[in-house]
Amino acid sequence: MNINFYYDTITPSGPVPNGVANYCIDEEYWPHPFGDSTAQDGLVEVISSFYYSMLKNDCEVTLFTGVCNYLGEHLFYPFEVSYGMNVCVPQTTLDYIRSGKMKILILGQTLQGYTDIMRLKNISEMFMRMNIPSKSIIIVTGDVNNSYQELLQPCKTYGIDWWQIEARLMLNENTEKYNKFFAPINPLLPVKEVDMDAFDPKLLFHTHSAYDSNNRSALIESLKTNNLYDKGTITSTDDNIDYHTNSLFTILTPFAPSKNEKYMSEVNALFTDLDVWQLIVMGKPFIVLGCQQTVKYLNTQGYFTFYDLINEKYDSYIDLDIKTDLICKELSRVNSNTPEDTKTALTAIKKFAEINKAKFLGRSHMPKFLNLFDEIRYR
Repeated sequence: MNINFYYDTITPSGPVPNGVANYCIDEEYWPHPFGDSTAQDGLVEVISSFYYSMLKNDCEVTLFTGVCNYLGEHLFYPFEVSYGMNVCVPQTTLDYIRSGKMKILILGQTLQGYTDIMRLKNISEMFMRMNIPSKSIIIVTGDVNNSYQELLQPCKTYGIDWWQIEARLMLNENTEKYNKFFAPINPLLPVKEVDMDAFDPKLLFHTHSAYDSNNRSALIESLKTNNLYDKGTITSTDDNIDYHTNSLFTILTPFAPSKNEKYMSEVNALFTDLDVWQLIVMGKPFIVLGCQQTVKYLNTQGYFTFYDLINEKYDSYIDLDIKTDLICKELSRVNSNTPEDTKTALTAIKKFAEINKAKFLGRSHMPKFLNLFDEIRYR
């Protein structure tokens, strides 16, 4: 069954993002319509990012505009959320949604954490105040476990692993929309060019983050407590591939849910990010101090991780103190290994590095989009 999107305006170059007040077309800058400078503080993204990623994954999307005679459950009005305040949705479109001719698809696939997800709740409530029934509002987040269902009631919610999809495009050099419109927190590294057969690290670990977080602070304190702080590099400014190629482990500190008293179920959230997929492609050992069972999720996606070198039991815990303690105990143990022990473990790991790389870069994520819309239609 086709995936059907309705846009208020469709040009010969493609659809104009729903909700933007003004747009422009400059095909030398971007081959599709985008919100102009007056739209940069808008409530929606200035490009139709979700739609273009679907096309890059060979999804067939039928576009509708103008008079809406489509009656049924399967026409969606994509509304891709940004951080601004202004929004422009025509009254005729709102009437179509009220009458059940289509549903609003609120896309928050890049948002992570309670504060960000509350934006989606506020937007859904804005539409409900416009007499849009909650059954006509669908919300999509980047939480693989869809753990914000209760928070976002009465609207139905779904999750998609957005960064696995986007990282594959970016690492295959489909970076135009990120070069011109978006900026990931940490930059793209030339991981595809790393030769893991020549991997001969001198340092125990490297950890980098462009922002402070509870998990990063907890990690740094634990490294100090366990006399490991000087065994690697801890940077908070520009990252560099040399740090990664010269360290045995990269320790990632992406978004990690804590025991948020405002919404306890957030502890079950699972988000990925660009960094973890870069390291899957690179093939070097890494540790993820992020969402619970991130490593287990990577395994379910068909990727090998590093149990030959490090006990990944830390991945099964929520509590930051327990996780950092287990990680540091493993780092201390590995640090005390003989060079031959480490070399033997790396030999076992290296044979899987190319498998991970080929699998990730060659995989189409069409099934992820098709499964998402099948869920929306039939759940």
